[in-house]
Amino acid sequence: MALDKFLRSVMANPPFPAVSTAAKEPDGLLMSGGELSPEYVIAAYANGIFPWFNPGQPILWWAPSQRMVLNYQNLKISHSLRKTLKKIQRQARSTVHELRYQEASGNHFTIQPRRRHKDNNLALEISTDRLSLVASQDRPFNKDSTPESHTDKHYTIKLDTDFERVMRACAEPRAHEQGTWISEDFIQAYGELHDIGLAHSFETWCNGELVGGLYGVSIGKMFFGESMFSRQTDASKIALVYAANYLADQGIYNIDCQQDTPHLRSMGADLMPREDFTNLLGRTILEAPIVWRRGPINPEILLM
Repeated sequence: MALDKFLRSVMANPPFPAVSTAAKEPDGLLMSGGELSPEYVIAAYANGIFPWFNPGQPILWWAPSQRMVLNYQNLKISHSLRKTLKKIQRQARSTVHELRYQEASGNHFTIQPRRRHKDNNLALEISTDRLSLVASQDRPFNKDSTPESHTDKHYTIKLDTDFERVMRACAEPRAHEQGTWISEDFIQAYGELHDIGLAHSFETWCNGELVGGLYGVSIGKMFFGESMFSRQTDASKIALVYAANYLADQGIYNIDCQQDTPHLRSMGADLMPREDFTNLLGRTILEAPIVWRRGPINPEILLM
């Protein structure tokens, strides 16, 4: 079945209770059970529902009474972050100039594809903190991993070049936490969504190292942020700013951030009543999907 027909079907007859029946305490708990298959997860997002549960628990589905949403028009960029973003643009322009010079000199370059990253030693305990696009604060980079100590940081922001690695980075324990809710079940489920072109990652690379990023699900003209991570100051914020601009450039003006956090508020996100969020989905989900171009994102997409 074509995606648009499937969406119309599950929006008319969802495999979930009505979101208006979600519990008041804990806020938004709608149902337990079901499965993390692509069809089930897509049906959930199309109806304003998302999965979130501890490893070992049954699958829990949520539709909070208030939904945190970042509208592109409300995006806030601090002075220090703006300086970094302008630096990235200058670096890109300088690189283009150098490549043109090398080409004129008769030199040629080839780009080798990256090998897929695997990590089999991951802590999988749940955090009490769900979002994570959301809720994660920027964390100091592990000193053994290099980039934070570099005085000359060269950034590249990429799309979909290492989706699984971004998910696993989001799953790493954060300060004062034992783990996160992103288990192997989630990694497999969203990996399948990525394989069919519905889940995507925005990645901040510094001096060849992945230092921050976020991932989420895109359906129609709506993007559902799932989680973000940062191993270097502002790395996740850089990814979020690029994501907001990349999406807005193709007509997606709202990013679902799910839950209220100070980190998201500082970037301009605000709460939206569940009924308004459901109406927003009704206007956007069935629109034509955007084009996703794997690889580096042109910094000129930012209107700085």
